[in-house]
Amino acid sequence: MSQTNIVPITSDEFKRILKACDEHRNKNNRLRLRALVLLMYYSGLAIRDAVTLKQDHIKNGKLFLRRTKTGTDVLCPLPGEALVALKQIGSETEYFFWSGKSKAKSAVGDYQRALKTVFEEANTQRVFPHLFRHTFITNLLTAGVPIKTVAALVGHSSTKMTMKYSHWMKRGRRA
Repeated sequence: MSQTNIVPITSDEFKRILKACDEHRNKNNRLRLRALVLLMYYSGLAIRDAVTLKQDHIKNGKLFLRRTKTGTDVLCPLPGEALVALKQIGSETEYFFWSGKSKAKSAVGDYQRALKTVFEEANTQRVFPHLFRHTFITNLLTAGVPIKTVAALVGHSSTKMTMKYSHWMKRGRRA
């Protein structure tokens, strides 16, 4: 699927996803799922980077890490809503969402399955975890954020990858 065929998560879908997190049948996972959704929505992190996020990667309201896939650095401010949600999960390990004892791939798979359930409960079956990354990028570009800044925020090693979203820049200027 090309980037032009991908439709970002709408604000209505995002609200329904958060509501489904808050009403998730597993009470122990409600706060974690909400925090994960907020983190991915407001940071553009891929699910593996989000699930394996260490607590010390957030300082002074900013997230800093090296992406697992590309090895590029990400520096991204997080809104208060996401910071509060992360604080509320109260992890007892160095990670927010992962114990660090299992393989990261297993933890990511567990969260992917849990999110699939959330998306079904929210009646947003078209949504998948990586769509949060696409949504973050398109939201920034439609808001007029320069492409170099967007590339840096999401950890693209060059603007070449970010340019695949350039059709969203044009939409932002017309709006």
